[in-house]
Amino acid sequence: MMAKKLLGDAVKEERLRRNLSQNALAEMVHVSLRTISDIENYNGNPRFENLYLLASY
Repeated sequence: MMAKKLLGDAVKEERLRRNLSQNALAEMVHVSLRTISDIENYNGNPRFENLYLLASY
């Protein structure tokens, strides 16, 4: 759970720093809104490809 919390908090913090909505971030990195929401709420197990897209952005 610790890794999910760290990841979720980091994604949310950076998204807010860039003044993006969850939907805008999802569109920019070509993942679903559900994926962003799940990551920020510490749910699910994001695929490596999605994590790579987020990290690259």
